[in-house]
Amino acid sequence: MKDGNLYFIRIITSNEGKKSVFSAPVTYVREADGFKFFYQSYGIPTQLSLSGGRLSMERQGENCFSCTFEEGKEGEMHISSGKFSASLPVRTHVLTLLPTPDILQLRLLYDLIFDEDFSSFSLDIHIFSGGHMKLVYYGHSCFALKSGAGTTVVTDPYGDVGLGKLSLSADILTVSHGHYDHSNVSAVSHDILYDRAGEYEYGGISVSAHPTFHDQRGGALRGRDLIFCFAIDDLIVVHLGDCGVKAEDLPKNLSPDILLIPVGGNYTIDAEEAMRYIERLSPKIVIPMHYHVEGLTVDIEGVGHFLSLAKEKYPVEYAGCEWRAEDLPEHTKIIVMERKKI
Repeated sequence: MKDGNLYFIRIITSNEGKKSVFSAPVTYVREADGFKFFYQSYGIPTQLSLSGGRLSMERQGENCFSCTFEEGKEGEMHISSGKFSASLPVRTHVLTLLPTPDILQLRLLYDLIFDEDFSSFSLDIHIFSGGHMKLVYYGHSCFALKSGAGTTVVTDPYGDVGLGKLSLSADILTVSHGHYDHSNVSAVSHDILYDRAGEYEYGGISVSAHPTFHDQRGGALRGRDLIFCFAIDDLIVVHLGDCGVKAEDLPKNLSPDILLIPVGGNYTIDAEEAMRYIERLSPKIVIPMHYHVEGLTVDIEGVGHFLSLAKEKYPVEYAGCEWRAEDLPEHTKIIVMERKKI
């Protein structure tokens, strides 16, 4: 591993056929016979130590645990949550380390024993050098957001709208509402789907879905909409879906670094209202979406009118179909992305 690089940890846990994914930035300290890795597990300090043929994991805070794994040996996992505290026997079957110059891989198989019963777990741990969060724009309201650690979110996959047939994969799939141009769930292979209001965590990404409306009449015309907020690599990305409310009626707890905003009007907010959204939310980066492009069969306006208004107040840049969130500007900037053709 190279000092000075940005590293991430990605842990895939399987238990009785159920899989979960966690990713986060990680720092490390070299030791004489191994490494110590430090990261935040959903805000809780966590340490992973590799020493010889032993793996030790420890998480601090209210919901804490600690355990040392060594192939072919039994040990104990100490768990504490609120008033509950227990020590459970652990039997480690496989602990395989596969280091390379730039990546460390670990395979762990163990049983957690409850009285005379047990539950089998497998952990695949990857520690690798990564980069900044990346956005890929597929057109309409469909983006892929990929964290530096490799967890991918796909938003609002469209159906038959004249832009080709989507076939994507994601860890997380989000759907803002049930209209055909935002809810083609079958087009995306995914681990988990979020299509209801709530707060979630998966793959090192925190997701909150805020209920709002598709129009300015409380949903009477076009129904409900969800605004999704993604906390990815210390950035807040807000995807507005087909939000149609006035700027003053937006949820009050939105604070985007990056705002993905519809600008095509007709079925959602128009260019003028989009400008009011930007003034209210003060994002660093604004990426327009849901506007007419060649081939689109949805009756909405192109991006030109919005840009004619935006250029009077904000700098406008053009990017390809992929954009990396590196250094954010001090003041709001508009970035127009190309559609990645499929």
